[in-house]
Amino acid sequence: MFQTYSLMVAFEASEFGYQNGIYAGDLFITKDGRHKQRDWNIRRGGRSSPESLVIFGMPNYETKVTIPLSDFNLNGRFNNIELFRLYTKICSQLSSDYGMYLFSTGLGYCGKDDEENDYFKFNILTHPKWLVEMDRNGQKQKLPRSEHRNKVTEIIRNVTKKVLENK
Repeated sequence: MFQTYSLMVAFEASEFGYQNGIYAGDLFITKDGRHKQRDWNIRRGGRSSPESLVIFGMPNYETKVTIPLSDFNLNGRFNNIELFRLYTKICSQLSSDYGMYLFSTGLGYCGKDDEENDYFKFNILTHPKWLVEMDRNGQKQKLPRSEHRNKVTEIIRNVTKKVLENK
């Protein structure tokens, strides 16, 4: 693996002029002792969580959702610590109830906008089993792709509302 990376670094440096960055790759060892490798490149930013889950056979839908707290009838505002605690509860609920995987999260994803309005921002992976609706016969039916983000937003809004009501 290291020899392969060394050759790739030399090639990219000579052909493309990349002189800085960290050459990295994702290496996984499965329970049965096999190796899985993916996403080798010079790190210049980005994320690889969705792709890493896919190599283990976990399908996912990736989206970003911003929830302004002004959408909820709240009395008062929250300080940063309160926002972080609420955000953490929401993330925990999304993970435990829906198996949603939140990535690139942290204090920077809950806060105040330019007008000092509170908001939560989610970079989230959702299993396709949640991207359904009930048809007239009460059977689950896949949503059209154009509705996937709306469905994820609906789930996050419902969980947010529940957490805010129980704060």
